[in-house]
Amino acid sequence: MGQRERLNAFLRGVKNQPFKLGQNDCLTFTNEACRVLYGYGFADEWKHRYMDGIRFLRQKELKREFRAQTLVEFLDRNLVRAERPKYGTLVVTNKTEKWYVGGALGISTGSKSVFLGKSGLVSLSQDQVDAYWSLECPNTS
Repeated sequence: MGQRERLNAFLRGVKNQPFKLGQNDCLTFTNEACRVLYGYGFADEWKHRYMDGIRFLRQKELKREFRAQTLVEFLDRNLVRAERPKYGTLVVTNKTEKWYVGGALGISTGSKSVFLGKSGLVSLSQDQVDAYWSLECPNTS
């Protein structure tokens, strides 16, 4: 099965699963999409650091834990920006649910990007995406 088929199968499997912090949130969703696409999770080291047991860290605690004032600043320090939102890039928008970090992480499927919504996946056009990062070559420094 090719990369597109794997991602499409993954998206079909989660399309009706609502946002649930710590289980199906934007970080776990995009991390698994990356694993499906590239064979590894880009956020394996981060995904358990944004909660304290069942409590989501407060904004001040998140800034201290991740040493960044914003989600975009954190991603810029840890990933490589892409030139455009092409297939398989990590994307962020504030045009859908902002959840807890002031934006929503999603994955580009080419002409659109998908994000978690209250009832399942939400699709937005690429002109509604605010920033994007390559997941093919993570910054390992």
